[in-house]
Amino acid sequence: MKKLILIALILVAASSLSAAGRWSAILDVAPLIPQGDLAEAYDIPSGMGAGTGYEVGFRLRQAHRNSALSIAMNIGKPGKYSDANGDDPFDVSASIFRYSADYTWYMPTQRNAVQFFLTAGGSLNHNVYKDEYLNDGEFFEHGVNAIGANLGVGAKKVEFEFTLSYHVNRFDTIQIWDGVENYNWDYVTARVGIILPTY
Repeated sequence: MKKLILIALILVAASSLSAAGRWSAILDVAPLIPQGDLAEAYDIPSGMGAGTGYEVGFRLRQAHRNSALSIAMNIGKPGKYSDANGDDPFDVSASIFRYSADYTWYMPTQRNAVQFFLTAGGSLNHNVYKDEYLNDGEFFEHGVNAIGANLGVGAKKVEFEFTLSYHVNRFDTIQIWDGVENYNWDYVTARVGIILPTY
């Protein structure tokens, strides 16, 4: 039910972007800093041993005076964990596909000055776990959906913006670690956005 509500909200946000108003398209790139189980050591149940990775994405945003509504698609790749079982090396990796709707409030400022803002939103996340033995190519892969949320602060200057965000990404599955059902794949991003010119 929660997923249906979130999808409905994203569709409402998408339809609002087609209305008259100031709109923009933004390309995003960010380092992705794992938290929770992503950052835990691999030898701890539910731990992924992931290092810093990256997130890339695309946003459509419509501004209304000191606020804005946006929809976005992002792909996140935490750094993979590599080890060996005897003479058989293996990799463990995670992927996060995030579809989100966000609200942003801009603090009043003078024209062309740095403008600070707060942003918050919800998302539908598709999380993918994969482990692969490199010698024979055998692998196990499992995907699970989750409802997520994010909260961030940032600054905008002309066609560039910087946003520091915390992303909540938690889900239940019995397919990854034996005896573990609850997973915390939270992460932090320090996003640089490039606002594309519109005509």
